[in-house]
Amino acid sequence: MTKATITRDEFDRFWNEVLSDDWYIDETDIPDQWWDSNDKSDPITVELLTLGWQGTGPREPQPTTWITARDMRDGLDFFTLLERWRAGQSTVTVAVEVPREREADLLAAIKELGGRVTS
Repeated sequence: MTKATITRDEFDRFWNEVLSDDWYIDETDIPDQWWDSNDKSDPITVELLTLGWQGTGPREPQPTTWITARDMRDGLDFFTLLERWRAGQSTVTVAVEVPREREADLLAAIKELGGRVTS
């Protein structure tokens, strides 16, 4: 079974760049409280997410930078699109756990590597 672990922040960036208002989530196993949470760094593992077209432009979806004509013909797969989009990014999003007393060390290391911490 295909699945992906993603934070809300990464999901929002993916959605805005790849799908936008032209698509909607038809069916998913993501619980409502994840969408309603203010913690956009909270990761979730998704195993079910199907997409539906509600296009604001053309009657039918058109290929884009991330969506190919083959995707249009065979049906959009969220997991394939997410993987393709992630491969095209110059940064990665990771979720980590660290003992509270080492948090400052972790944040310093991330900043030293040129990373950014969001919460």
